[in-house]
Amino acid sequence: FMYLNKNMCIYAHIYLFICVFIYLLFLQVSPSIYMFNGFYYPTKKSMLVMQEIEKEHGLGNQVGMSSNKEGYAKLREQDPKYKEHRTTFYRYHGLSNLCNLIGFFSTTVNLIYLALHLGTI
Repeated sequence: FMYLNKNMCIYAHIYLFICVFIYLLFLQVSPSIYMFNGFYYPTKKSMLVMQEIEKEHGLGNQVGMSSNKEGYAKLREQDPKYKEHRTTFYRYHGLSNLCNLIGFFSTTVNLIYLALHLGTI
């Protein structure tokens, strides 16, 4: 009876470890899946429309926006379509960064949890 009770305690401890591990793994993978399915296409669409508008106005031939800040500021003021797509692009880009941070912190917590409970595996 004592042997059976000890095995049940070990099983319960391992079961809890596996449940927490799988939950943390799901928490780390789900933002990536959501980010790809929800953010990839609207971001890509906005980026391509912005590039076309920039080409129409003679911008976008140089690397980075810092070389022609005045031109881009003028374009944002003059073209409401460009401003709308720029806002959409940066919104989805920010949400994508947030999902990446959630995934990074979840991975970190998962690895720390695994390292702390390595002796029980």
